[in-house]
Amino acid sequence: MTIKVDLAGVPEIKVRFLWHNDWWDGPLAGMCEYKGQMYWYHCHHENYKKSRKYWRRYGVFKLTPEELAEELKWHQLFVEKVGDHFDCDERGHRKRSELKPYHLHHEFYDEFKTWERPRYEEHQEKVIGFFDISLRSTV
Repeated sequence: MTIKVDLAGVPEIKVRFLWHNDWWDGPLAGMCEYKGQMYWYHCHHENYKKSRKYWRRYGVFKLTPEELAEELKWHQLFVEKVGDHFDCDERGHRKRSELKPYHLHHEFYDEFKTWERPRYEEHQEKVIGFFDISLRSTV
């Protein structure tokens, strides 16, 4: 069970996506930039039933230098063995570039499945802000 931080009282901030680590009909988690620093973002909740506008709210979390180094290590290995198709351009939009050859993918996934990412989104002391994005309109 995920413990959600309380976003009440934290500022709404403007971030730029750097890359996405999780995606389902839009970004769920990954790294972003805010004021020249790298942060983890994670979907806090979404609104798709109460109105015709579909949006998600994300918490933004400060990582320790060690946590950031670990995220960078895994991201670099993913780019090297799987591809940079979840990286974002300077405007924060997904590049959607080509995948690496399939026979290389296991060199990332075999190693990655041995690691358990910390649940940054469960630590109130790490949250520095939030942002919303509109994903699509429902009919």
